[in-house]
Amino acid sequence: EPDKLPGLSHFAAAVINESGLGRLDKDQLAMALAGKNTNISFQIDQGKFYFAGTSVPGETALMMQLLRTHLLDPGFRPNALALVKERFRQEYAAMSRSIDDAYKLHTHPFLAGDDSRFSYPRPSILPDITLEAIQDWVGLPLDVSDVEIAVVGDFDPDTVIEEASRYMGSIPSSLQKPAVVPIAAPQFPVAKHREKQVATKIPKALVVVAFPTADIWDISRARRLNLLARIFSEKIRERIREKLGAAYSPYAYNRSSATYEGYGVLEAHVLVDPDRSKEVIDEVKAIAAGLAANGISSLELRRAVEPTLTGLKEYTAQNGYWLHSVLGNCGRQPARLD
Repeated sequence: EPDKLPGLSHFAAAVINESGLGRLDKDQLAMALAGKNTNISFQIDQGKFYFAGTSVPGETALMMQLLRTHLLDPGFRPNALALVKERFRQEYAAMSRSIDDAYKLHTHPFLAGDDSRFSYPRPSILPDITLEAIQDWVGLPLDVSDVEIAVVGDFDPDTVIEEASRYMGSIPSSLQKPAVVPIAAPQFPVAKHREKQVATKIPKALVVVAFPTADIWDISRARRLNLLARIFSEKIRERIREKLGAAYSPYAYNRSSATYEGYGVLEAHVLVDPDRSKEVIDEVKAIAAGLAANGISSLELRRAVEPTLTGLKEYTAQNGYWLHSVLGNCGRQPARLD
């Protein structure tokens, strides 16, 4: 994302999706696809642009045709940009009054050293968000010399390979690949504190206590961190309810990055009465110190492992696992296939 346009990524995908195609606007495209079970949307994630869609076995050729057309004939319409900006104004106004959304606005970027790639945009950026800025950054029509296609689900592999070759393989590719820009990792704010006031109707506060961890690519370490977060969650629930006598629903999770080398965060979240915030922060820190000093028991480990394994068995039976955790971006990150 350009340094001078923090927040551009928040608008780009929405504008492209609202614009439809160059020769068909969004409504005309919907009419052309009436009665079909295939759809495509453009999305932006950390480290990649991608089109995502769903289809049925008899329409995989249509899926490839749509992908080709979106790549070669994108639409950038002024009315789409105006609609997306108006939606953003309404969303931002609502978010500024919400404790849960305060995390997106203030805490999430704080835990990345206020890196703009982790920040939710501010209304002041709106005049600088233009169709030209979006098109220049995303680069549609895209150079397809480095495109990766992943398909999961119920389909005939030979048919899909043939259709991908026909519709995608025939797109002329540029001989000059775009320069790869190194991605600098965000910086965790070690030993820092931030407090933001939110004008909510009901007095409440969200406490977030966070610790730096690591990226996802030592998978054994990442799995241990995930289990540690589950155990940490349980300990916080027990201690908070026992000491404060309140039916809060605290939780903790580990967020190891697949994009930024070395970056990861373990976070504990507790919704509390505002006047008990410091008390809760001290308790969470004490629990973390106890884990560091004393480790965990075999019973605690077993209680964390069993539901994790059950969840993984269910997850690996779903298309989402194979697409997002295994095949997606495997060309740049072959460890996913391993």
